[in-house]
Amino acid sequence: MFIDDEKVVMSMAEQREKIQDYHDIYRQLREKLKWKLSDRRIIMIIASIYVMNDRPFSLERFLQVSDRIKKESGFFSPLRSYLRFLIAAMLDVHFDNAEEQFQQLLRLYKKMTDGGFSRGSFTYLSAMALLTGNNQEHVDDRIRKALLIYKGMKKEHYFLTSTSDYPLAVLLAEREEGVEKILLDMEGFYRQLHVKGFRKGNDLQFLSHVLSLDPERDMQELVRRTDTIYGKLKQSGMNIKTMHYSDIGMLALIPGADEEIKRIPQLARDLEAGKHFGQRDVSIKLAIHFIVHEKLKESNLVETGLTAAIETMIQAAQQAAMIASIAAISAASASNNSS
Repeated sequence: MFIDDEKVVMSMAEQREKIQDYHDIYRQLREKLKWKLSDRRIIMIIASIYVMNDRPFSLERFLQVSDRIKKESGFFSPLRSYLRFLIAAMLDVHFDNAEEQFQQLLRLYKKMTDGGFSRGSFTYLSAMALLTGNNQEHVDDRIRKALLIYKGMKKEHYFLTSTSDYPLAVLLAEREEGVEKILLDMEGFYRQLHVKGFRKGNDLQFLSHVLSLDPERDMQELVRRTDTIYGKLKQSGMNIKTMHYSDIGMLALIPGADEEIKRIPQLARDLEAGKHFGQRDVSIKLAIHFIVHEKLKESNLVETGLTAAIETMIQAAQQAAMIASIAAISAASASNNSS
């Protein structure tokens, strides 16, 4: 019992430290970028990227990478917008030679556009998924498979599927199964979850994509688990919206994550503490991401037989949830700019 209590104390101490790091990074970014990034949600996501990847934050290093991206991007490139800050953060947390890796990102982006993907923000995010993936072999084959998956998604849900689904298609292309099996799984999750009461739309499609990342799990079991977690989150008093669907899927994929649901409301409040925060919807998403990150680090996941392939899948699910966050915020920002 003493050991368990000690673990709880350590977990709480680590959580407080991560929350403090998150607040510190957020304040540094907001102070420096408040005239360049008016949407606080993007700054929140960037801060969380550093904390969840256990990467010490250097404002100077981050700005150096983002400035390099802007300098090497064309005048009309989306990389001259807020996207460059997200890409800079992703490069910085994954690589010590972030500026050199940016050149590889551009090469992957060109491979994708040459292969049939449209130019734009989500193709850059897709190239980032390729760059940071564990499997760097057969990239050309994976790009072709991802495009086939995307076209299959578009055929099934023409009005729901857009370029924001590109990164998910790239992640799903890592599965060994053929395109037809992957598409059948996604559609199966979509239909069964709708029967459970999940609302049809982009967010349910994202959720079906996340759950499809694990081909080893029984579909009925994952649907049941997802529905149970959704119910528990709503019962906790939080205002759970369709934008949180993909995060619920991530919780459903991870053993024991549902046991931590009771911590999420307070963690969300802690994350948004302070006059510059707010944004409860994003704080709930990030609180779930923090819980997932914590569960991934626990040694008992290895003891339960979690293989390297499943670990890769869970990391992909976390990336998928982050992409869903970026997609939602991008759409809202575009709407605000046009109004």
